[in-house]
Amino acid sequence: EPSDLWLTVAIPRFGRSESCPYPGVFAVGDAAGFIDPFTGSGIALALQTAKLCAASILQNCDAWSAAQSYSQSYLKAVSKRMMFCKIVRVATGAPFIADSVIDLLSLSPLFGKLVAKATRAGN
Repeated sequence: EPSDLWLTVAIPRFGRSESCPYPGVFAVGDAAGFIDPFTGSGIALALQTAKLCAASILQNCDAWSAAQSYSQSYLKAVSKRMMFCKIVRVATGAPFIADSVIDLLSLSPLFGKLVAKATRAGN
């Protein structure tokens, strides 16, 4: 039996957000950006951004340097993935394209692996 009303958070948009929105504030996980849910890598992205942030803080002696380091490593780690996911989201919005992509993925396991890899770290 519910004890209170359900609480939800609206996702303003998919893609990258500001990694250091204010001095001394580091955004990780969903605060750093939402990746499309179809990729199944939201938790992996959250853990990766937390790891990058922690490494930047540990390797730098002040918050400004840590923020610069984190911003650079964040952009390098997520930019390609976010752009690929955006292209896939827009392309699959058209039923014909979505059907064609599904057919292609079902015919070629290698192509499916390449598409999945493009949504993961180290692509």
